[in-house]
Amino acid sequence: MIAKSRTVLQSSPPQDPWSRSQSTARGNWSRRLADLTIGKYQRLLSHLSRDWSIARKVCWASGTAIFTAILGTSVGLFVGNRYAVQTVAEIRAADIRQEELAHFADDWMVILNYPFESLYLLRYPSQFQDRQRQHLDKLAELRRELVEFSVTMKDQEDGIDAAQWQQLMNRLNESMRHYQRFASPLLQSLTLRPGYTTQEYEVAHQTLVDFLVSDSYRSFYLELNSIHQELLTVAEKVEEQENIGTDQLQEIRQIQALIVGGSLFVSLLLGIFLSLMAGKTITTPLLELTETVQKVTTENNLKLRASITQEDKTTADLSMAFNQLVEWADLYMSELHQAQSRLVHSEKMSSLGKMVAGIAHEINNPAGFVYSNLYHAKNYAQELQALVALYQEAYPNPPQHLQEAIQESDLEFIQGDLDRVFSSMEVGTGRIRDIVKSLRVFSRLDEAEFKTIDLHESIESALTILGYRLREQNERPEIQIVRDYGSVPPIDCFAGQLNQALMHLLTNAIDALDERDRSRSYQECLNQPSQIRITTALSDSEHLTITIADNGPGIPEAIQPKLFDPFFTTKPVGMGTGLGLSITYQIVVEHHRGQLICRSTLNRGTEILVVLPIHRAHS
Repeated sequence: MIAKSRTVLQSSPPQDPWSRSQSTARGNWSRRLADLTIGKYQRLLSHLSRDWSIARKVCWASGTAIFTAILGTSVGLFVGNRYAVQTVAEIRAADIRQEELAHFADDWMVILNYPFESLYLLRYPSQFQDRQRQHLDKLAELRRELVEFSVTMKDQEDGIDAAQWQQLMNRLNESMRHYQRFASPLLQSLTLRPGYTTQEYEVAHQTLVDFLVSDSYRSFYLELNSIHQELLTVAEKVEEQENIGTDQLQEIRQIQALIVGGSLFVSLLLGIFLSLMAGKTITTPLLELTETVQKVTTENNLKLRASITQEDKTTADLSMAFNQLVEWADLYMSELHQAQSRLVHSEKMSSLGKMVAGIAHEINNPAGFVYSNLYHAKNYAQELQALVALYQEAYPNPPQHLQEAIQESDLEFIQGDLDRVFSSMEVGTGRIRDIVKSLRVFSRLDEAEFKTIDLHESIESALTILGYRLREQNERPEIQIVRDYGSVPPIDCFAGQLNQALMHLLTNAIDALDERDRSRSYQECLNQPSQIRITTALSDSEHLTITIADNGPGIPEAIQPKLFDPFFTTKPVGMGTGLGLSITYQIVVEHHRGQLICRSTLNRGTEILVVLPIHRAHS
């Protein structure tokens, strides 16, 4: 066939230019028709999918290709399996019948060979008797199988001729009856007991030999051997039918593979076509957003937004997604600036803590010298005063120049004022020591160590440092501090961070009172003095509460939810950064797993509650 086709191709005459031009024209016309068809289909698809989302377009294209693949595969598998199941069942049935026929034929050969086995087993009476019983059982089994095969095999479609099969079964029945008539009685009559004599053995042996050489057994042997060969021939026919079924099954599998492969190929082509179509409809809105994206990236302007007035729903969805992304980026940049400001504030507080620790150390050394020597100086002055008194008693009338010197030095005033001078010096040095102690506590702002501290000591240290703001000033009297300390145990915390939080809360309370007092006269401030009440108490067995309440102007309810937001402040420009309460919230809630609660009423004051766990594992 291949050679003929090659001969035809070689012997075909060359085409003339006119025929080539006609074929070229037909090819161009076909391409134009295909392009026109594809263009119409593309416009129709674009019109139908205008309001579709990107996911719907992709799912539609992919789903169509997948549906085609699934449909073709399902049809191929259904058609193939429908015929394959039937063929496999026939193959299995033929295989079972072939095995049954072979086994049936072998059983007949066992019957045929039994007399020869008996001839050998005469020397072994016990084995001879066992084999005789087995022979009888096998005869009964063959009779049952013969009846079953006579009924079942003639109804099978395995290439077996029913008449021929029935004739074969009749021959087997006749042979079985013939065997039972002349062979079974003789073979069953042969019995040898243990301890048999030589004569008994020779008689039995001769009987078997005579039986085996008899014409009846020879004809039975030849007939049964012929039947055995015919049974094997029938089994071979059944095996041939099984092989034919196997070949048919292979052809069915090949056809099934062709159907499945063809459907997959068609679905692949369809998927490529639809993917190109969907890709074009998807990339168009992306190109429209490119200019806006480039402006955002090149100008670094996160305030730009893409227009979402396009008619295509895909473009609108992409525009909204892009706008959301820009808004998130703007939000994250704002949070980054907040984190940077907190970091700068933390570094400032750390540097301030180190500086305060150094100042406290430098002040403490000379103050310690003064305080330690003040006691001795006071004793020395008292001893000198006693000595002067003794001298005056001993010499009541000193010389003239001594009297003049005593009058010029105003000795009586010095003696009366010296005790007051030493007392004021003791008060001053004690004050210096208290300030140094508070500075040392405050200097723990840069510590990150988790430790156990006395809460009241931290509060008093913060009040000492802020004492200059609490004292009386020109425009207002002193701010009163009311301490309502309960019996609270030491608390496990980050000492430096907690001191910082207390400083922020007290500073905010003082700022609120100062702002209110600027709008009041001095007398009004005396009549209704500014006051800060500090209360500590146990909330339960595991928590304690610090309450810092002032009687200031209060906070409007509308802005109370924003109090702990970063950079939010109600103070004038330049008076606050808006980080104090935000850092306090971070310290109390995030670092110590506590609570920070604000309660405020206009013109009645503000109350800040700090709830802290007493004992907490450091993590």
